Amino acid sequence: PTMEWARGFLRRYRLNALSERVFQEQLDTYKLLLVLSHRTLADTEESEEQAIARVEAVPEHAREDEVRNLVHDQVKAILGQLGAELGTRPTQDPTAAAFRLGVRPSSIPGARHGVFLEKGSCRAGQVILFYPGLVIRPHHISRMPGFPRILDPYHMLAIAHGGAVIDPYHVSAPGAPAESLLPDIDEDTGEDPSLELLLQRLGDPLTVENRLALGHLVNHSGASLSPNVASINYFFPANVPADLEALVPNKMWDPAGIPKSKTVSVFEKRGLARRFVNETNRMADMYADRTIVTAREGQAAIPSQVMVTTSPIEEGEEVLLDYRFNPLMKAKWPAWYEPHDAVAAMRRWSGNSMRGEGEDI
Repeated sequence: PTMEWARGFLRRYRLNALSERVFQEQLDTYKLLLVLSHRTLADTEESEEQAIARVEAVPEHAREDEVRNLVHDQVKAILGQLGAELGTRPTQDPTAAAFRLGVRPSSIPGARHGVFLEKGSCRAGQVILFYPGLVIRPHHISRMPGFPRILDPYHMLAIAHGGAVIDPYHVSAPGAPAESLLPDIDEDTGEDPSLELLLQRLGDPLTVENRLALGHLVNHSGASLSPNVASINYFFPANVPADLEALVPNKMWDPAGIPKSKTVSVFEKRGLARRFVNETNRMADMYADRTIVTAREGQAAIPSQVMVTTSPIEEGEEVLLDYRFNPLMKAKWPAWYEPHDAVAAMRRWSGNSMRGEGEDI
């Protein structure tokens, strides 16, 4: 049924001119909606065909919101259960996060640490990981120490909604070994970038109590292995209840005390600072309820990312992601990087129009 859905999806868009990026975003959203809906099959009497028909019935303009709603329901349950484990909340649904993850040497040749499912199993459509780190608003990027030369030795800086950057290099999370974030000495020059990375630190290390905040240590699948998770944008309100604050894996970076550049940034000229606050608040408002409440007026919700399983993961398996590096920046790819899906990556980074003529899945 999944392949029939994919073929039908592509046929539907063959006569519609779309930018390649929009096409890929819609395709990714559709796949995520499918696996998130498929996850509920074990708890219902619905067949796979009925689940696909239900997904098909969701209007195109509403699919992204539906994905976020399904993810949000899981995040609520997971945070509630993790809060119960920390003793800050009564016992919640023990199945929300019954699995256990661990960090150990990766199965990927040349990689160092990786994230593995150490206990239990996860079916497709499960929120499995959070991406931790300080969040730099787009209009604050130019005030980061060392700008414009920002170190990213492990390619872990993530771009979240609205152009915000998530910096996970100075995070303390359960199960994440401190040495996992220390760069190796350059074999060619003998230089140790650790000191320079330390000087780039954005204040004190961020301490997170969330045992699933290991998304920054997930490795790229490479060309030969299949990724089993996908990353999706998520928003934490600025005023999360006090008993859940320690579980939020992200914090907005405040550049107070760091002098502004003499040149006014293009972000400030265009009013993107204000738009960033308004847009993140709007996204947080969509998921406001008694468990995770909306941001206060004037405060930006916290852009983040979560990882959702796209296929079942069994005990002992490594969690893998398709990094989808920009094909137009191939000269700057690290030596170990091999694209898993070159076509999807090209679409992701393209702004050209397409009609999909003669293409098949």
